[in-house]
Amino acid sequence: MHGRFWWNDPDPCYVRPSIPLNHARLITSWVGLSGQFNLNSDWIPGLPPERLELLKRTMPAHRAVARPVDYFDSVMPGIWLITDSRQLVRRDVLGLFNWDSADRSLGCSSVKAGLLAGRSYYTYDFWADAPAGSFSGDFQFTVPAQSCRVIAVRAAADHPVLVSTSRHVTQGIVDVTDETWSAGSAVLSATSQLVGNDPYQLRIAGLRAAAKKWKLKSASVSAADTAAGVEILPEPERPGEEGWQRVNMRSSAGRAVRWTLRFSN
Repeated sequence: MHGRFWWNDPDPCYVRPSIPLNHARLITSWVGLSGQFNLNSDWIPGLPPERLELLKRTMPAHRAVARPVDYFDSVMPGIWLITDSRQLVRRDVLGLFNWDSADRSLGCSSVKAGLLAGRSYYTYDFWADAPAGSFSGDFQFTVPAQSCRVIAVRAAADHPVLVSTSRHVTQGIVDVTDETWSAGSAVLSATSQLVGNDPYQLRIAGLRAAAKKWKLKSASVSAADTAAGVEILPEPERPGEEGWQRVNMRSSAGRAVRWTLRFSN
């Protein structure tokens, strides 16, 4: 009945420095991904920046569909799938939660999770800020004790695709609209809702697809965004991130920014 008759209240989350960082991240991520009522019980003016960051990245509510995959397998479900199919591009995020005092390996088949069968997936680990490999069929991830991993998954294609963004744990669900790929001009474009003075990053995968090797030629924002002072800057490829492209953006004020990435192969 959550989201239909009421918003479930899981009790306040907390990020105060007396709580271990991994535990604070676990609680805030679970509330943010499960889509429940988000309430904080800390004295916010006294929180250090790294603890405020946990709140920033788990708000606002995503309003997509959140499902506990292993609800009938565990007392406390450890695998959640958040799916947003409200646009042409489907976005999925895996929330992996280890409530135990020992490391756990969490995983299942793509079909059981609710992903599309027969597809290969790129993955990006939000809190680790790094790609987490690719999988097809089954997936399996190690999660440290009393910790979580929040992993965006995006079906591979024969062209670059947006897998993750830095604004929110749902990595595109609350901030990206109208993502399109133009095969004729090799252009990936979308609109991102930026927060003023909050550094924002796109994480693109698929530059080394099986059939083609893509290279980013240029990155730009609309004329109106340029006039407003919005900055966009691609990063050089990082070691160990072959086939990935990071693009940074920044705006002095909150605004919807239309961006365009042009590729060649």
